[in-house]
Amino acid sequence: MYTPNFDDPRVIKRIKDALGFSLGVLSETESRPWSSRYIDKYFGQAQGNLASYLKNSLLICTNHHYSFGGTVSKCKEYKLNPAGVEYLKQQLYYSKAVTDMPLTLNTNWNNPIWDNFLVKKIIEKEFHDELQSGDFEYRESHHRLFNNLQNYKSIKRNSALADHGYKYSYDISACAPTIIEQLSRRYGNDLWMPYYEEYLTNKHAVRQNVSKDFELDMKRTKTLINSLFCGARIGLSPQFSTSILLDNDVSKILLAKEHEFVQGLKQDIKTAWSYIIASEQEIPRRRKIENNRLLAVTSKDKWVVYFKYERYMINQVSKYLKQKHIKHFLIHDGWSCNREIDKVELEQHLFDTTGFRYQIEQD
Repeated sequence: MYTPNFDDPRVIKRIKDALGFSLGVLSETESRPWSSRYIDKYFGQAQGNLASYLKNSLLICTNHHYSFGGTVSKCKEYKLNPAGVEYLKQQLYYSKAVTDMPLTLNTNWNNPIWDNFLVKKIIEKEFHDELQSGDFEYRESHHRLFNNLQNYKSIKRNSALADHGYKYSYDISACAPTIIEQLSRRYGNDLWMPYYEEYLTNKHAVRQNVSKDFELDMKRTKTLINSLFCGARIGLSPQFSTSILLDNDVSKILLAKEHEFVQGLKQDIKTAWSYIIASEQEIPRRRKIENNRLLAVTSKDKWVVYFKYERYMINQVSKYLKQKHIKHFLIHDGWSCNREIDKVELEQHLFDTTGFRYQIEQD
């Protein structure tokens, strides 16, 4: 049985990297897919004894299935192992090789100071140059811009950003509903959509009511409602993303199928998309080879449309901020920057350049 030498500085360095990454991006309750190559960057080469030890200590694999190549690639899924986190924190605390331990750290392993210390170490190590310069490198996928810093939990990421001067955070209020509604109007939709308009006008109150009715936290409530705007289905199937959000609870799923606001909103969303689809400008329609029948438009098709217009918007935000010499970090439909902005001026800039009316919120 391999046991690391916890007084070896090289071992300690690797433990800090693995802990900082794990605490920064993993959850004790929700599984996420991660590629082995990305994990190895922080844990070490997979065949190494220390890497295997750290993976066994910190990661709980919740889905061992993976596949590469073909049309779809799938990574294994993981959760954070709290027992392993606590044990490795103990080893750091008592190790003779740790020389940068803050005086505020003690044996309360759940103290947030512990996580902040470890996560900021790894963020600083990986993103220091980008944070300093403001020149972040992004990769593009399905119209969206990605940077690995986006993977970190928002509370950890925002703290690290603030340390480098990015103290102001903004996003577009109800971005997906806003884009889909206004795009539908472009293509001739002049119908009254009462539930849709209620959500756009009073989204916080709507979320609170839905959260209460379905006994969900606000994060899952927001995700549940947003999923409806691109065609998520509700039903007694574990394959539906909404079933997971509703805890696979039959009573909650049945309630959702009868809930006045949820069903009214779904109908209004269907109306909005019917005009976008009928335009034949946004979604190329496919047909079955054997009988030439039109294939149904999928949620994926709809998300691609939304992401395209979201990208138009965030490109213009970035262009505006660069013109103002404001350093910024983009996060899909939001951003953090090092100076306060004139929201009214930027909203007008977005209307002038994209034709959409957006409302900017400051966190």
